[in-house]
Amino acid sequence: MARYLLLDDQGAFPVDQSGRPLYVASAAGESLGVSVHVSDDTYAVRVPREVVRHVSAHGVAYARNFAQNRTISRAVSLLANRARTLFDPADGSPLRYDEAGFVARGDRDWPIFPRLDPAVIGVVVDKRADAILLAENRHRRGFYSCIAGYVEHGENLEEAFAREVKEETGYGCHNVTYWASQPWAMSGSLMMGFFAERTDEPPAAETDGELADIIWATRDDVDRLPLPLPGSLARSLIDTWRAGKHEIRKAGA
Repeated sequence: MARYLLLDDQGAFPVDQSGRPLYVASAAGESLGVSVHVSDDTYAVRVPREVVRHVSAHGVAYARNFAQNRTISRAVSLLANRARTLFDPADGSPLRYDEAGFVARGDRDWPIFPRLDPAVIGVVVDKRADAILLAENRHRRGFYSCIAGYVEHGENLEEAFAREVKEETGYGCHNVTYWASQPWAMSGSLMMGFFAERTDEPPAAETDGELADIIWATRDDVDRLPLPLPGSLARSLIDTWRAGKHEIRKAGA
């Protein structure tokens, strides 16, 4: 029997008394709105916030706190795609989705797949100071995180990370080494994480202004700073460096 996960437009969903996602039976879920197929017998449906809160007596949780849950990540991404992708970009005709809510077609009948934006995130290490580059985003205040940004056309992942570091902080980095990846459903991204080394060049005088504060954080600093949520790729990168388990390879090695 199919089961349905109810999510609002902020990624909130009902939970049971153990804090796990609470699903509703198919008959109830089917009547609540447009759904997307997530996996096997699991579907997700976008509902108003009051519906999410009404379903569970034990409160709600948010997708950003379940970054490692692939069911939640896929549900949030596909529902967001359906909400924002309504017309064929080539001719403006309304889109109709397949039964799974995955592939859409307009008047041209060409398949349109959900958009996925590649993004890079990482830790830049200053070996001499035994510190890492962290920053507070101007639009998401209250914690320090890794440098991150989107991949542009014509560059590889390593080049994208080095460019983002330079643009946002003014610092140069090299020996960019891939570490791990994570889907980030809230922005429809696939995050790819890296470690890199600071170069000796002086920092640029101007940055793109996206960051409110930029610091080089020692391990003692990391212990006292507000950091990204556990389970996020950013937090995993920071914790891996904090434990001395990171690896940086020289370019071409």
